[in-house]
Amino acid sequence: MTLKVTYLVTLLAPVAQAECCVDAKTIVYKLSGGSCGDIGGSRQSDGTCRFKICANGEGIRGTYCGQGSCDIVGCKCDGGCLRGNWEDSFKAQNAHLNPEVIEVHWATLSLIPAPEGGIPNYLSNLFVNITSKVG
Repeated sequence: MTLKVTYLVTLLAPVAQAECCVDAKTIVYKLSGGSCGDIGGSRQSDGTCRFKICANGEGIRGTYCGQGSCDIVGCKCDGGCLRGNWEDSFKAQNAHLNPEVIEVHWATLSLIPAPEGGIPNYLSNLFVNITSKVG
C-alpha cells in the first residue's frame, strides 16, 4: 500500500516547467529570382515554395528549434531555443532572393503532444479515474 501511495504522490508532485523548443512556422512564399531550393524550401504544385522555420528564420536543423541538443520531447535544449522574429528574420536572411511571403502557419515539432490543461491537470484526472475504478 505504501508503494502505491508513494507512486501516486510522485505523480501528483508539481512538475518543473522547462522551456520547450517545439514551435515552428511553415512559410509559403514566392521568389522573383532563384528557386525554392536556394533557401531550402520545396516547390509546390501551384508554383509557390514551402519551408518550415524556427524563430531565427532558418530552416529546422535536426528535430527541434533548440540552440543545441534537446531531450526526446524537445525540451531542456542546450542553450535554450533559437530566437528571432520568424518571417521577418526569414526575409532579412534571404533578401538577396527577394522572397514574398504569402502565408504563414504555426506548426509543432513535438513528437508527443502535450495533454490539454497541462501535465499536472492530466495527472490529477488520471488519479481521480484510477481511484474511482479501484474504489
